Amino acid sequence: AVIRVESGFVPGAESPQGARGLMQLMPETGRWVAARLGMAFDPAYLFDPHYNLRLGTWYLAHLLQEFDGNLVAALAAYNGGWGHVHEWLKQHQWSGHVSQLERIPFPETRQFVARVLRHYHLYRRLYGAPEAEEWKGWLAKRSPR
Repeated sequence: AVIRVESGFVPGAESPQGARGLMQLMPETGRWVAARLGMAFDPAYLFDPHYNLRLGTWYLAHLLQEFDGNLVAALAAYNGGWGHVHEWLKQHQWSGHVSQLERIPFPETRQFVARVLRHYHLYRRLYGAPEAEEWKGWLAKRSPR
């Protein structure tokens, strides 16, 4: 779902801000992740699907740990930066819950999280996985049946 929203499955995608590849990693983030994984880094490597997926999935898993398994907060951090999300939670600007997405201060991040969750929900339905209980009310308002 992240790849669908970030790049539309285009390995050579590059954003105006410089994010690259399938998971739209910024070179600074890619360098940071590569160092933690003990991998060589060159910004051009981010266009390689294998490399981009390795770094991007590690980073998303790292954010899930950072936010105690809260997928909604991890997705917000993936797009808006983990430091911002920590501040929003600390200052009670946002609870980290899907029911309060409208309280995410960055409109782009708010829209990103909503889009990823909609696609995630559709993929879960497609593959027969149960819906997440905490999202049922939110998804019912936003997903066509």
